[in-house]
Amino acid sequence: MNNRAVKEAKGEYLLLLNDDMEVVTRDWMELLLGQAAQENIGAVGAKLLYPESERIQHVGITNAVDGPVHKLLGHEDRKEYHYGRNRLVYNTVGVTGACLMIKRELYDKVGGLNEELKGAYNDVELCFSLLELGYRNVVRNDVVLYHHESMSRGADSRSDSKMKRLKWERDKLYSLHPQFYRYDPYEGGSVSGG
Repeated sequence: MNNRAVKEAKGEYLLLLNDDMEVVTRDWMELLLGQAAQENIGAVGAKLLYPESERIQHVGITNAVDGPVHKLLGHEDRKEYHYGRNRLVYNTVGVTGACLMIKRELYDKVGGLNEELKGAYNDVELCFSLLELGYRNVVRNDVVLYHHESMSRGADSRSDSKMKRLKWERDKLYSLHPQFYRYDPYEGGSVSGG
């Protein structure tokens, strides 16, 4: 859907935004745009909280042992974690396509969202492609939105077929970008199990 919408869009910058988002921060779009306009910036994301709470849903993506995950998922935002990972503007391996701003030129350069990855990881694949081209993906923790996650399509964890598709898509992601398998350049390199 996003790729089709981009074909119709006229702007120099694109904002991918799920239909289950609720804006909290004033001037949120200007803050994202200011970051996206900087040289060598790829995708720019925001801090996402669960609705009407202080629980974190997204402050960037990291590569974990089992694949890409949202940093600090489920943690309370009242506390500061890992030297400001939920407070500062910083580089990350990826940001969620639920709220992602990017220069149209870069979106086109990497071929948009990978349509083989129909349900998950197409945003991560886009971010990996940007990293490979030398761009930095950034999360803006000063931009906050509530994400009424999976209201439209339902949670993957509630369906065996969706979980099977999720595993296939994760494996496909790493077949396209093997250098990122269990590796996150912003988390000290290699990721190992417990």
